[in-house]
Amino acid sequence: MFNRQKFKAAMVASGKNAADVAKMLGINESTFYRKIANDGNFNRAEIEQMVSYLSIEKPIDIFFGEKLA
Repeated sequence: MFNRQKFKAAMVASGKNAADVAKMLGINESTFYRKIANDGNFNRAEIEQMVSYLSIEKPIDIFFGEKLA
């Protein structure tokens, strides 16, 4: 399941914010926040773009890890 904390940490580590990522994906910021709130409801292409853009080394930990309580 989507790990919101690790995703936000990856954005901070890369020096990017939500507006930057939303713009890169070609969506508005409110849509981006909605996708985050809905357990990372991103499609495969969006995940691939974010992994590259944010230089995420272990995307499985963020996008496909175990659901935390």
